[in-house]
Amino acid sequence: MSSSATPAPSSAEIENLGIIFIGFVAAIILYGLTFFQAYIYFSRFPKDSYYLRLMVGTLCLLDTASSALISEVVYHYLITQFMVQMDTIYATTTLCVELLLSTILTFIVHLFFVLRVYAVSSRSRPLSLSITFFAFVAFVFGITMSAQIYHQRNLADLAQLHERAVVIVAQAAAGAADLVICGAMVFYMRPARFPDVFMPESTFETAVTLFASRGIGFTVLQIGYLVVFAAIPSKALWIPIQLVASKFYINTVLALLNAREARHGLGIYEEESNATGSSTPAGRPFSGATPPVPSTIRFAGLSSKEESRLHHGIEGSGEVESMGKYEDEPERHNGNDTSPTTTTTGSRNSNKRGPVEASERGVEALEIQSLQVPPASHHSSKGSMQEKSWSGS
Repeated sequence: MSSSATPAPSSAEIENLGIIFIGFVAAIILYGLTFFQAYIYFSRFPKDSYYLRLMVGTLCLLDTASSALISEVVYHYLITQFMVQMDTIYATTTLCVELLLSTILTFIVHLFFVLRVYAVSSRSRPLSLSITFFAFVAFVFGITMSAQIYHQRNLADLAQLHERAVVIVAQAAAGAADLVICGAMVFYMRPARFPDVFMPESTFETAVTLFASRGIGFTVLQIGYLVVFAAIPSKALWIPIQLVASKFYINTVLALLNAREARHGLGIYEEESNATGSSTPAGRPFSGATPPVPSTIRFAGLSSKEESRLHHGIEGSGEVESMGKYEDEPERHNGNDTSPTTTTTGSRNSNKRGPVEASERGVEALEIQSLQVPPASHHSSKGSMQEKSWSGS
């Protein structure tokens, strides 16, 4: 009775299969994050523009297709080709299609950031055109890279001069576009330019903001992709970065969109809510019933009770006027002013006040109450009794 022993896998085969598996795990984790952020986006911003929602939906569909293709690639290498030596990776048609989808996804994200940079840089055309140029070059050479991999199949052939040059140009152009995007977002969104934009306080929050909202994350990843491939083109160490790069771009866009303020289902970018409340989405003048809320008020952190009291103080001027009257009551007592004429005149003037002035007094009264200790109950009752006596006299 004889048995044939299975040959032990070589170190090159273990390395190739390990690289593919690591890229698969990271890609699926990021796809789960994409699905979660897409759910948050469509739940919070149903009134966003049609084109923006169409872009997010397209990115999610393409990312879903890309994840399915990656799963099929891993199944082919780990299951179907289980008994085949994997010292050299031969690209499947599924892998080539995934590379093409990744190129398309990256190009869409670059176009989105062209519009963002154009908006935050006061419509700087040189910056927008430079990003568009680098993104278009990366798109064209990325398609060429996918075509030559499909034609040759052997990924080790990418170390040849012509094939290597195509890949390097594609990744270098994408990295250049990312550098311009990152530099423009960091420079134009600095506090000196938008002083009312919320700035994180802790180091961790600052890192997250720069990593996600300013584009530093995908810039570092893209430059790493370029360096790894240029240094070792004959090995497949660049494949995990390739599998997660497009998903990193998509999650950056979704994180930036979800970080906006939601106002009646419409997303407001951080630079569009300034202290004067005059800026609105797409540069249109505000036409609603309530002016935009300044960022300083947005992050003040009022409690629900204070907001309720402020709302009732603005809607009903009677409560606001009584609050203001009780604040002035101790001063009249100390000055021994018992003239009923003064009280009558003050009441007549308070009845003539419009809702705007009453609202202002309500806000001032709430601020005084939040900063000072409220008066004792016996003092308030005493003031009420004295006021009744004055009105009766």
